[in-house]
Amino acid sequence: MGALPPIPSKGDDATPQHSALRACHASAKAPPTGWVVPPVIIPLAPKPPLLRANSGSRTQPASRLEEKRGTTMAKLTKAQRKAHAEAEAILTKDRLNEDERLFVLENWHEGANHINGAAGAFFTPWGLARDFALEIGSGRIIDLCAGIGALSFFAQHQAAEIVCVEINPRYAEVGRKVVPEARWINADVFDWRSLDLGRFNYAMANPPFGRVKRSGNAPRYKGADFEFHVIDIAAELADCGAFIVPQQSASFRYSGAPYFDRVKHGKGVDFEAATGFCMDAGVGVDTTFYQDEWKDGAPRCEIVTFDFAEARAQMQAERERRAALPVPSLAPSRPAEQLALL
Repeated sequence: MGALPPIPSKGDDATPQHSALRACHASAKAPPTGWVVPPVIIPLAPKPPLLRANSGSRTQPASRLEEKRGTTMAKLTKAQRKAHAEAEAILTKDRLNEDERLFVLENWHEGANHINGAAGAFFTPWGLARDFALEIGSGRIIDLCAGIGALSFFAQHQAAEIVCVEINPRYAEVGRKVVPEARWINADVFDWRSLDLGRFNYAMANPPFGRVKRSGNAPRYKGADFEFHVIDIAAELADCGAFIVPQQSASFRYSGAPYFDRVKHGKGVDFEAATGFCMDAGVGVDTTFYQDEWKDGAPRCEIVTFDFAEARAQMQAERERRAALPVPSLAPSRPAEQLALL
């Protein structure tokens, strides 16, 4: 395991965020020399024989995807257009069966009638969404930037309640057919305060990547990358979280790598230092298994997980410790010294 991100030495000059990170990183033990972490991919069910739309995409980093975002709709192949049309026909039904929902998830193309590139909307491959559900526990779950509900479709079975927030009205309309069990809210995630969403056990998202236009800022993070704003907002709503982010936005490297490795510098390290929330790799899903299944492009991603409740407790304990420290007092000058000065 590589070196952990630099954290100020323990003392009163370190922030509560740094104290929380120090406790988080202290639990990370370096593996024996030469030890390799095998990718953990647990198939939940055999893949049904569905018609697949061949994306024809090539591997490229998320930064290249940002450069290609324009103002035109995606150019679909003949096979993609046919599959999308079949999905649209299915969506005219009042109720969809399980196979029809899966077909829509895999073949309804977000770029067919929407300029999804400018909005950074690239739907999660359903195989990756299936494995992502391993990171989500039970209770109340919120899906931020939900798209048409791929993550929620596979996580709903362990949820007592699931809420999906999606700004695009057509995506939300399709999502209501794919995951009718969820409560769908057609709204901007940056309006989270006015939505009165309540508290959740888990938050999850495959948010837009990179420098995407947004309507506001998160509570703590003030940078340019959209995914970090969503994570910071999720920390205000849930006790735990799991998110799909570009690999360069993670504070570690795992997917496509021979072993898990913490990085010393980068966007993820800066986000941890700014917020006090430490990233983990969860159960260890290697996202490169699904890299060629994205419809437009093939970004190298990581699944990052957070224990927001634990981090908040550590930061609160640090604030209380500092508040209990005695305030140093300045001793008054002695009269003799005052006379000597005169």
